[in-house]
Amino acid sequence: MPYAALVIGLIQALPEISDEIKSLLVPIQEGRAPTEAEWEAAKAAADQANQAVQAG
Repeated sequence: MPYAALVIGLIQALPEISDEIKSLLVPIQEGRAPTEAEWEAAKAAADQANQAVQAG
């Protein structure tokens, strides 16, 4: 995959990645660990964003 396509895909996925990071920070700010459901949702979103980046 050309680097330009990889960078473009990453830039397009940044909002999704940022949202997932924010969702994982909420429980930490509340003084608790993320629940299993929160982890699974974050991993699924990260996987989806990764696939979008890889697809270009």
